[in-house]
Amino acid sequence: MAQHYHIDGAYLDDFLICNLAVVDTTLNNGAIDLLPGTNREFMPFWKYALTRQYNKSTRLEMQAGDVLLRKSNLWHRGMPNKSKVARPLLSFTFGEKGAPEGDPFEVNNGDFEFYANWYRTSRAGRARERTFKMFPLSYSAYRFATSLRDSKRGYASWD
Repeated sequence: MAQHYHIDGAYLDDFLICNLAVVDTTLNNGAIDLLPGTNREFMPFWKYALTRQYNKSTRLEMQAGDVLLRKSNLWHRGMPNKSKVARPLLSFTFGEKGAPEGDPFEVNNGDFEFYANWYRTSRAGRARERTFKMFPLSYSAYRFATSLRDSKRGYASWD
């Protein structure tokens, strides 16, 4: 299913993301959905929802070898792959404040480590993910309420 619209990281801690299409990326196999111009101002979720930013939906198809350069604070979402073939995408980040210093291949003794994306892998985290998947509007309602209570959340890492 489609991811929810989001930015990557805190708004003021923006960094550059370079996405490289490894294979042709089409609407059928999950081309990214972008909301052009949404990186120009900080937008709490309530403002995003009330101004209907999702109406700016722009799917970006790419051919193998194409590069997408975007700022981390551009609202976007991953889309479902409806084909029977995996659609890999290579991503590089530049200027990410949380990135380790030095040679990245020395982190974790050079071994790969996989991290949970949106939800914790605990029983409660899996239950939360299932709930939000079955009732997507519940997650939007949660995000809306949270952004009203804490309107600067995501604005800066030190807030």
